[in-house]
Amino acid sequence: MKSVIWAIFTVSLALNACARMPAARPDDFSLTLDWGTGALPPPFHYSYTIAIGPNLVGKFTYQPGYGPEDSVEIWKTDFNLESNDLDALYSTLAEKGMLCSSWSTGQPLLGGKSTSLIITASGKDYHVPSVSELTQSERDKVEAIIDTIRGYVPQAIWDEMNECQAEFEEGFEN
Repeated sequence: MKSVIWAIFTVSLALNACARMPAARPDDFSLTLDWGTGALPPPFHYSYTIAIGPNLVGKFTYQPGYGPEDSVEIWKTDFNLESNDLDALYSTLAEKGMLCSSWSTGQPLLGGKSTSLIITASGKDYHVPSVSELTQSERDKVEAIIDTIRGYVPQAIWDEMNECQAEFEEGFEN
């Protein structure tokens, strides 16, 4: 009997950890995704940040290697979004339960890729833990959302980032 009560309590707590968001995208909706390759030798390591909202200009920042954040090798560019892009992204995040403050964490994946996702909606920030810290089911959900977010960045930006990374790898000196 105690285990049934505990299970009901745990489920209700988890359900309350996710916000009930309005159907329409709030004016302050935005997100920032930081992604890094994980533990790789310097020439093969890179990271990027995608910032979307609250306006219709997204920002993409790419950094090769493990250099300082003020490195001259950092490449930044903007990209345009439509209002319906933000509406669709917000709707997807809400439907997939991403506006939560409680996540199931598992055994950390040492050396795995690093991620940070912060979503702002209706005056609140929702911090999604790194995929390397989540349980497999939560990791799968977050990785699918990361793929969705990446889809808002134009292919030309990804192509240029890949070219920059290839040049960085070729020119890397120990």
